[in-house]
Amino acid sequence: MGQTKTNTRPQRQRLRLTVRFRERTREAVVANYCVDVMKGGMFIRTRRDPLITLGSCIGIRFLLATGEEIFSGVGLVAWLQHSGPHLGVGVQFQELTDEGERLYREMLAERELREMREQEQRFLAEQDKALDDEWFDGPTIPRGEAAETARVLSGVRRACG
Repeated sequence: MGQTKTNTRPQRQRLRLTVRFRERTREAVVANYCVDVMKGGMFIRTRRDPLITLGSCIGIRFLLATGEEIFSGVGLVAWLQHSGPHLGVGVQFQELTDEGERLYREMLAERELREMREQEQRFLAEQDKALDDEWFDGPTIPRGEAAETARVLSGVRRACG
């Protein structure tokens, strides 16, 4: 009798994850979620502990609050955040739609721009503080020298006067 050969190896099932942003526009998504994007992937926040296994291959759909899909793709679960203020899944993108690739690049560019602005702000704040410190904590003139300096200046004023 002929036997049918069956594949005894379990198939790897792809999980599906739908990410619904609160934002109603693509621009708002870029502005609000660029901090969660890094080269190669994205951290996706969840409301509860993610029941996904590390290394899982997942299909992802990203939707606006209106239900409009802004992009989709396939990713690999690279890390999980089970506790703390932000629960979620770190996904390393494997495939993205063309639109997904464009949005992802926009988010990366926005993140880099924000980081440059923050560095500039920190630098300017440090410079302001250094100038304030120099102004207020500059060299002090001992009393005797201060009196002598004041006498010399008053003489200069009278002479120019």
